[in-house]
Amino acid sequence: MKILVILLALIVTITAAPATDNVAVSLRTAQRWGLRVGDVLEIGADPSMAGARRFRVAAIWTSREHPADVARGDPQIRFHLPALEGLLGRRETADRVVVRLREGTSEDTATKIRDDLRALGAGFDVYTARELVEHTSQTFVVISRFHRAIGLITILASGIFLVTIMALRLSEMRREIGALRLIGVSRATIGATVMLVAGAVAVAGCLVGIGLGAAMIWAINAYYQPLFGTTLRFAVLEIGTLTFAGGLAMLLSLAAGAAVAVRVLRQPPLEQVGR
Repeated sequence: MKILVILLALIVTITAAPATDNVAVSLRTAQRWGLRVGDVLEIGADPSMAGARRFRVAAIWTSREHPADVARGDPQIRFHLPALEGLLGRRETADRVVVRLREGTSEDTATKIRDDLRALGAGFDVYTARELVEHTSQTFVVISRFHRAIGLITILASGIFLVTIMALRLSEMRREIGALRLIGVSRATIGATVMLVAGAVAVAGCLVGIGLGAAMIWAINAYYQPLFGTTLRFAVLEIGTLTFAGGLAMLLSLAAGAAVAVRVLRQPPLEQVGR
């Protein structure tokens, strides 16, 4: 069965008259127009509705959406190829042909097929799926890099803040550390305790940050998904980002704890307790 996806601005009218052919519409288009399976549409290729035909909605499909399609908001309707040709008055012509390779085909094989098709010299351009995605997604790549840069700056700034807070907190413990040393607690035990406190603060900070991030992501998706009428997720919590942020927080906290511990333990115990 030949099916073609069309994103043209066709003139569509919902009618109760009998239909002559079937079409499928995307879930987002159906929700926008209030369509259900069995509804009848009158579709024309121009505003005058000359040559308009009636089509029955035979199916509503769901699929992963491209961000560009979500922002553009074009309706998506799938026609049988003969019906589409009759509607547009264009016979034996096509603007785009998609060649789907077998599952598991290597990228080298796809590139070779592309080169073979280009060598035919039939007056058309041939692109692999990867090339097409790279060509149409440059805007999103730039936005992604911009967001990554903002994230890195935020993480570094928060890391410096964490180190400062850690240093101040451990410096306030010098009296307690001095008292422990006076009663015979070894430097190794005190140092290990300081490092343990630093690690605990880092873990607590990471958990709070993850919770805040998850709450913000939920709020962003809850607002923008109904706004655009899509299931596309506008924000996600990536494992790589969590790992990097958590690892950096632990490293900075432990480094700050070690630096403060070395500085505090070098002072005489009586000086630490204020004597």
